[in-house]
Amino acid sequence: MYLLCSLSVSVFAQNDKQKITGIVYNENKEPLPGVVVRINSTVQTTTGSNGKYVLSGKWNADEKIEFAYIGYRTRSFTAGNRKILNVTMKESLIELDGCVVTAKTNVNPKSVIRNLACLFF
Repeated sequence: MYLLCSLSVSVFAQNDKQKITGIVYNENKEPLPGVVVRINSTVQTTTGSNGKYVLSGKWNADEKIEFAYIGYRTRSFTAGNRKILNVTMKESLIELDGCVVTAKTNVNPKSVIRNLACLFF
């Protein structure tokens, strides 16, 4: 009896999850790898090397599915009852004011000072 009850509970728990799949492309219809796909803060994934994603979890139909990728405009769609959602991302022409690059290395400090002196003089 216990085994039967636990099996039925796990079947109901699996049916509770929703799933949306699709492919994310750029404007040239090339797949985009590494696009962040999310609904709310708890359900999130990224596209694979072929641009495909699988988003599975629990969400309300009125929540927004958001697609974000560096250098492209963020796109959002209402989740609704979708099962498949293919998206074309559009490039963003916003320019950055600056960029901060950080690095760490294990170099002799005297050689770094000598090399920097050569750059500035």
